[in-house]
Amino acid sequence: MYSENLIDFASNDYLGFAGDKKIFKKAGQIKIFASKINIAPYPNSSNRKLFLVFFNEKYHSKNYNWQGKKTLMVEIKNGQFYILLEK
Repeated sequence: MYSENLIDFASNDYLGFAGDKKIFKKAGQIKIFASKINIAPYPNSSNRKLFLVFFNEKYHSKNYNWQGKKTLMVEIKNGQFYILLEK
């Protein structure tokens, strides 16, 4: 388990289930468990450091519980990763 403020990892261009970063503010304290993690570079013509991350997730918060397969597109900028897309 890893504990951080998820909003800090969301890019300004974040596209996810809610379409914007507001969902992170509403969640309150959450627990995320990830397993079977696979990471693949994502080719692009702009030389950005993009990666697809595939994993199984268990998500628990006071309002919502979910378990299933998750895909993220992340970008590494200045040594920090940012979530661009979540599905």
